[in-house]
Amino acid sequence: MSPAFPSASAEELAALFPLTSPVPTPLSHPHLIHPSTLATEEDLLAEPTFQRWWDHIHNTRRRLALIQQDELATLGPAADDPTAAVLGPLRTEAARLTLQTVTSFYERALAVFPTSFKLWKSYLLFRHSLVLGPSAVAGSKKEKAGLKSAKRKLDTAELLDEVRRAADWEGGLDGVVGYEEWRALIATGERMVAWLPNVRLSLALVVTLQLADAPPSAP
Repeated sequence: MSPAFPSASAEELAALFPLTSPVPTPLSHPHLIHPSTLATEEDLLAEPTFQRWWDHIHNTRRRLALIQQDELATLGPAADDPTAAVLGPLRTEAARLTLQTVTSFYERALAVFPTSFKLWKSYLLFRHSLVLGPSAVAGSKKEKAGLKSAKRKLDTAELLDEVRRAADWEGGLDGVVGYEEWRALIATGERMVAWLPNVRLSLALVVTLQLADAPPSAP
């Protein structure tokens, strides 16, 4: 098995980004719509309910997660691939396709439900996982249960407490190579704050402030 990019330079890796700025759409990226989801897309056009969008997004995430697993199985260990330390969660083509596809779906859903806290939080955590890497608390059942319950919390103090425990991430995208993707993620958090002004210390605000200082400056 060989690395995904056996001889790629920093410039070549940086050319992969940004993936989500501007936001990809089915018009600009026709491959984002899978043939198996055409019927669902038609249903969403006819009746774009929240539950239909929610199910469509998460069914797509599960389908693409399986594709990512298959691609990772064809690669060598991340420890033997120098680009894995640079690209982090976006090491595989499948992961990059997932980021584009699911981002497009969340953005389309938020165009219909722009004040949904549940949708914004799910969207931001998804994008964090593919730019910052997996959460450092991902292996703890107790922490995962706490994060799940946090989706229903709108009290500022309680939510802030959950965010502090979820704000540690591991193995993210390099801040120089992926600078534009980092900027796109920060801009997404800022838009969440704009749409949800009453959640002043929400996940978006806290993590956006942390991200603003996290990536190195672009060269």
